[in-house]
Amino acid sequence: MVWAPNEGAPVRRIALTLASLAVPVAISAADTEANNFWIRIQADAWMPELGGGVAFQSNGTAGSDIDMEDLKLTDGQVVPMIDVYIKPPIPFIPNIHMGVYTFNVGETATLASTITFGGTTFTSGTVVTSEVDLADAYAELYYMPLDLDVAGLGLGLGVHGLQTDISIEDSGGREKFATDVVFPVISLHAHVNILDSLGIEIEGNGIRADVGGIDGMFMDGRAQLVWRPFNWFGLNAGFRGVMLDADIEEDQDKVSFDLILSGPYAGLVAQF
Repeated sequence: MVWAPNEGAPVRRIALTLASLAVPVAISAADTEANNFWIRIQADAWMPELGGGVAFQSNGTAGSDIDMEDLKLTDGQVVPMIDVYIKPPIPFIPNIHMGVYTFNVGETATLASTITFGGTTFTSGTVVTSEVDLADAYAELYYMPLDLDVAGLGLGLGVHGLQTDISIEDSGGREKFATDVVFPVISLHAHVNILDSLGIEIEGNGIRADVGGIDGMFMDGRAQLVWRPFNWFGLNAGFRGVMLDADIEEDQDKVSFDLILSGPYAGLVAQF
């Protein structure tokens, strides 16, 4: 058999017909509300700046109040951020939210004044290299007693596991403080779908605590727009702020945090 070019014409016509039908079907998926899903996976690039300060006391040696600006650690960074939401379609079963992000910044600066960090004193005019590492893994269970197509409101309980490392180094040596802290939190969720495919979402969680060697406050809040042009795929953009204002004691060490991470983010949303 000899193949003739025109024999492929019916196949091409069928393919074009299916494609023309698929376009309006895909567009019609935008009728699904932005916050209506069973499973959502959200991957974002967060661009926070670090603010605030820290004081580290070791073995009875008083630590200086050190501003992040003095160490040149306030420049913005790109931080990967992953969140997973699960809404079981079963009455009285709570929704689930899990997520993680990691933040790292390191800079070299010349000290304008003498500081004490831990058991080490760094004199004015010394060139130091400073680094802050922060990892936050979190999970929560929350109920949405109001979960309508137009708007929703819910409350929950969760936990944040924070790993924080802060170090300062000069030519004479390095001083470092590292701690792992677990914060139980109360959470709030709210959404308004201003269009079928466009929603505003607000989340916040935090606690004021004086337990287990921790005295202080932790807060994590965000607000975002979610645009869902297709049933399974969308885009999001928002602003997130995380605050850690706490005194933490471990053995003979005590560290006082007054740290803020805040900035915009944007990413992709896949939901089913």
